[in-house]
Amino acid sequence: MAESKRYILLPRKGYLSEALKELDPGMGLTESHAPFFVKSNLAGGRDIRIIHSIVAHGPKLVELDDLAAEEVDRHSEVRRLPVIKYARPLTRSILASFPLTAPDVHLLGKKSPQVTVRVMETKKGKWVHVGSGLMVTAISDLEKKTGDKETTDDSGEATLRVSGDKIERLCCERKWTWGGYSEGVTANLSIDLKLEPLSKDFTDCVRKYYPQSRFNPTIGVTVGVIDTGVGPHDDLNVIGGRNTVEGEADHDYQDVGPHGTFVAGLIGSKGIRFPKLRGLAPGVQIRSYRVFGGGLATGAENFALENAMYYAELDECDILNLSIENSGEGPGLRDDTLQEAITRARDNGMLVVVAAGNDGRDSIDYPAAYAGAIAVSAMGCKDTFPKGAMENMVVSKVLAGRDPNEFIALFSNIGNQISVTALGVGVLSTLPKNSFGSCSGTSFAAPVVTGAAASLLSRNPNIYNMPRNRARSDAIEQLLFNNCTTRGFGPKYEGRGMPDPAKV
Repeated sequence: MAESKRYILLPRKGYLSEALKELDPGMGLTESHAPFFVKSNLAGGRDIRIIHSIVAHGPKLVELDDLAAEEVDRHSEVRRLPVIKYARPLTRSILASFPLTAPDVHLLGKKSPQVTVRVMETKKGKWVHVGSGLMVTAISDLEKKTGDKETTDDSGEATLRVSGDKIERLCCERKWTWGGYSEGVTANLSIDLKLEPLSKDFTDCVRKYYPQSRFNPTIGVTVGVIDTGVGPHDDLNVIGGRNTVEGEADHDYQDVGPHGTFVAGLIGSKGIRFPKLRGLAPGVQIRSYRVFGGGLATGAENFALENAMYYAELDECDILNLSIENSGEGPGLRDDTLQEAITRARDNGMLVVVAAGNDGRDSIDYPAAYAGAIAVSAMGCKDTFPKGAMENMVVSKVLAGRDPNEFIALFSNIGNQISVTALGVGVLSTLPKNSFGSCSGTSFAAPVVTGAAASLLSRNPNIYNMPRNRARSDAIEQLLFNNCTTRGFGPKYEGRGMPDPAKV
């Protein structure tokens, strides 16, 4: 076979077509069905390499050479679309957009004086040095973006070059817990940077605004989390799911993240193991649709995402949460496959809530920018994270709303497509194996909105019992919008505002 490229073959309209059935072995392609070649009429008798098929007469992930692709384009019942990859917004550090962080530092020369930063954390009430591998960044001049960056060694130390007698910003980021951050540090030969300890009893921004829930579990609201998988975690009511990743078992939908479990906890943690970390819809039925492979590095293909949304339709989910963004891999940002999947979800009665992205005031990422998506920006509140935590770096000191403590996070994408805003700075939530952690991002503002919508829907049975069509998803959307309160940031930052704590 000549050099070929990956495509998705779909019906000219809709999701299913009998014309695609000849490309399926009868059971779909899982880890036990190796990719195979078919000489197909769809390609004028040329070879099509079938890589992945979940539904016999549904979309196919294929490889085609140029001549076969041309033949497919002539077919009246089938079309081909490009494969596009998506990432979790967290995979791009929320802090990478700012001049005071490691990716943007203009490194100082070798003749600059050095300081040794000792990164420390508490264990059993005592401060001890952390281990190796944590990135430490020192900014000597914020305006010129000059400084140094280095990872800690085995003793938790990093040697950095500075200029002058002050370090304007000193920080150390670590995943799923508070980092360390200081401003105006005297450039001594040795500096201690203490990482804030994480506590399950800490009141984060989500629980400050939503200390109680009015969720009604008897209605049966179901939320689909399309992510890295969910669980295991005793505080999450996972009732099923599907893995739509190429070459992996469809029943393996537990978390390979832990991104998806963190998202799910904000939506529906029951708060049994961690009473202060209840979700906005405690105990809501969750279905886990894993679209990221076990390695995570390759991202989630639109083929997997479309199939996940198809199964969410079959499973009669009411609200879908997509805390993902375009990864930049593929022929362009526009992705007809996923746009159509969102439209189909809305036409089948489901609300689709999507994170706006963490590109530092950039335009809204896809899929949040697609028609039909509820695009969510991230806001925060001062004093809902420790003074020494990294989250202090993302406080907007210029844009202020009606409450001077509230802000739109510096990392959050914005634009006219923003539907709502929600708390996403320094939030606490569940992690797999009955653990918990802290993080920030629009990834986690989105599930706050999803949980709020689930809670509102659970108390509105007339809307819940509507036929599963566009009128139903529009009614859920309007229910959410009607129960938001503006925070004074303006539409391109907050859309309709934040889900009203008094009504959710």
